[in-house]
Amino acid sequence: MSNVAPETFDTRTVAGYAAQIATASPTPGGGSVAATVGAFACALAEMVCNVTLSGKSAVTHPKELQKAAEAGSKLRAKLLSLAAADEAAYAGYQTALALPRGNEDEVQARRAALERALAGSTAVPLEIARTSLEVLDLLLIAAEHGTKYALSDVSTGAVLAKASIRSALFTTRVNVVMTRDETVRARNQSEIDSLHERTTSTANSVLTAVEQRTIAG
Repeated sequence: MSNVAPETFDTRTVAGYAAQIATASPTPGGGSVAATVGAFACALAEMVCNVTLSGKSAVTHPKELQKAAEAGSKLRAKLLSLAAADEAAYAGYQTALALPRGNEDEVQARRAALERALAGSTAVPLEIARTSLEVLDLLLIAAEHGTKYALSDVSTGAVLAKASIRSALFTTRVNVVMTRDETVRARNQSEIDSLHERTTSTANSVLTAVEQRTIAG
């Protein structure tokens, strides 16, 4: 592992981030990428709202679009923060994994540290999924009320937001399986299932709205 501190999302370039992902280091990995993809989906939702509001054509639902654009700015920042948090959570798990286990006390201490680290490694991707689902809600507003000339951007955003959620839930599921607490495991699995269902429904609504407006011309 390099001793050089990783770049933050305030200073990273897209090319630099992609290069970091490609290295032999396990971070940034899938959870960070899922959050970043969600941020890009959110940016597309914001863009469609802002383009519509700044255009010369009459806007039928300006308040809804303005509110969506403002909410999107906050969600985008949150997703980038979650991308960094996911990298930190994985580093915490690696630290716990490396703890000594030469006697029973050390074994128990390591086990407790791993459970705490797993809790963090589960909580972050779950929050990524929840947040990207909120992005899908914004994209539905953009699909219904945004300019028809940006409907392909809405579709792209919906596909990216869905990918962000599904990817984050894959990461969550892996961590849930390793959790020893059956109550926690069952609760997290229930939310995973719920998020899957809501994601499919909302993404379909976005794409259906885009299709209907595309056909209508």
